[in-house]
Amino acid sequence: MNAVVPINAAEDQDAHSAATFLNSVFAGLESGIVALFAKPTMVSSFMHLDRDGWQHEAASTAMRVRQEHNVYFAIGVQGGRPEKGRGKEAGVVSLPGFWADIDILGPNHAALALPPTAEEAWGIIAAVPFKPTVVVYTGGGLQPYWLFREPWQFEDEKERRRVKKLSKAFQHFLQGFALDHGWTMDGTADLCRLLRLPGTYNRKQAEPVPVR
Repeated sequence: MNAVVPINAAEDQDAHSAATFLNSVFAGLESGIVALFAKPTMVSSFMHLDRDGWQHEAASTAMRVRQEHNVYFAIGVQGGRPEKGRGKEAGVVSLPGFWADIDILGPNHAALALPPTAEEAWGIIAAVPFKPTVVVYTGGGLQPYWLFREPWQFEDEKERRRVKKLSKAFQHFLQGFALDHGWTMDGTADLCRLLRLPGTYNRKQAEPVPVR
């Protein structure tokens, strides 16, 4: 007799993936706010890192929103709840690491000078002498993360500007490597950058593609 699989088993697994991912990215932070952001509604949800189970609350919210919308999270941790949107760079108080957003040639993107395959997109990632901590397949590209040993918490505006400068330099390095191969790559150095959340869907095409 075949085992009966609960209807919500896949959603439970996706929620677990989302929660585990967020918990890993923001490990070591005991305060601050992580923003979830939905498109095209432009509606934010805010998760307080000092609350037990915040990552599960975030995953539950993402599972609900993903049914109709694209779901993102902001990589920069806000010091307080933003008045609107997902917050601004001036409100970011800590950063878990650096990242990149590498589009792959396909129907999701109008640009033609993109890596034609995931394998070639991986070549850009491999240009960094340190292996990424994790790589997310977005349904239209790759988003690698190089997480710090511990979150970088900013003491003042001067340190925030320093981190932004390093983030831009890191992005320019990757963009230069891509350009050497005839490809373009978006700059995503802003400290409140939105990135896709595993366990949700890329809904830029007729058939949603899982983000994993």
